Amino acid sequence: EDKEGSLFTGGVDGVGLDFYEGVAGYCKKNSKEDDRFFILIPSFEIYHEHQDFYDSTNELKPYKPPMRYYDLAKHISGNSLDVIIAGDSMADRREYLSKIADILVMINGGRGTLDEALRGLVAGKRLIVASNTGGKSELMPVIKERGISNVVYEARILGFSNDNITQKERDNIICADNIRDIVRYL
Repeated sequence: EDKEGSLFTGGVDGVGLDFYEGVAGYCKKNSKEDDRFFILIPSFEIYHEHQDFYDSTNELKPYKPPMRYYDLAKHISGNSLDVIIAGDSMADRREYLSKIADILVMINGGRGTLDEALRGLVAGKRLIVASNTGGKSELMPVIKERGISNVVYEARILGFSNDNITQKERDNIICADNIRDIVRYL
């Protein structure tokens, strides 16, 4: 069934790229020319990813998404990938994402994905979580049930607490058991 809207990822390897492979496969199979897909990327990436973006010892280089995105786009979307630059750093991109998304979907993920999800909740967005996919997505049922507690150390490191993830935000977390449930919620 066709639905309105656009789909996007952060333009990185992993689940985001897997997701776009699914979108591209669907479009190709169903003769859809417009995949209504784009990626949000920062202007720069840090050479030493575990250091602070503003540390002058870091070497900045232009961010380049994995070539597989471009390879997939050759078969759909008029032969081009839509790329939107959203800030200078991944942190800037995550903040931008939390403002423009209508609904966030969290599958697996690391600290950056957790940061995106929590920023989205603070911005009043619904968050659909495939909580059985590993990674930081497994923290979301705990956050939904108990809030940001001592159990969720990662969220506190990112600067989130029960002061900014209240019951109201936690009510926007929808835990899905499988991909079909995620699609149904969308």
